[in-house]
Amino acid sequence: MAPGEAKREAILQAAQGLMLKHGLRGTSMEAIAREAGVAKPTLYAYFADKPAVFAALVERLIAEWRDNFIAGLRGEGDIVQRVGAALTAKHKGAMRLLAGSPHAAELYGEHERTTAPQFRVFDAEVAAALEAELTAAGVARPAWIAWPGGRSRSCCWPSRRCWPSPCCAATEPPGRRPARSSPAGG
Repeated sequence: MAPGEAKREAILQAAQGLMLKHGLRGTSMEAIAREAGVAKPTLYAYFADKPAVFAALVERLIAEWRDNFIAGLRGEGDIVQRVGAALTAKHKGAMRLLAGSPHAAELYGEHERTTAPQFRVFDAEVAAALEAELTAAGVARPAWIAWPGGRSRSCCWPSRRCWPSPCCAATEPPGRRPARSSPAGG
């Protein structure tokens, strides 16, 4: 690891520990610099402000969770075992990170407010990888299984009776919307 990368990683490790212990509001840039063993100007050379540190932490965590998910999906076993291992790996990282932090709700709320787009991209990547694996395994309707968070249970998408109602339009995975056969949708 290059010296600059090592310093950046030390800053992120310090920030992660402090944010889990004291929350986002209770963690200052000064505390991050002190914990990382760097001067404040050095910290600001890497990150403009605390939201930038938080976004970098989220980006780093997503990369780790993506690697763990892919490792589970490419592991040993049949499709059910591999999908189970991949999804367990994906969620285990988040649970392990937030477990025991009295500030988990604050951090989760901040992620919803500031980094939700990064998580939506990650979830779309996960769903696409699942769909590809399920398709390769010969599973019927792999998109329906791979995109469960993207469809409402009350939506009638499989029958397409309500297409293009808001429930279907909002819940179809990207690039998967069926062509409308007539103005009445039938």
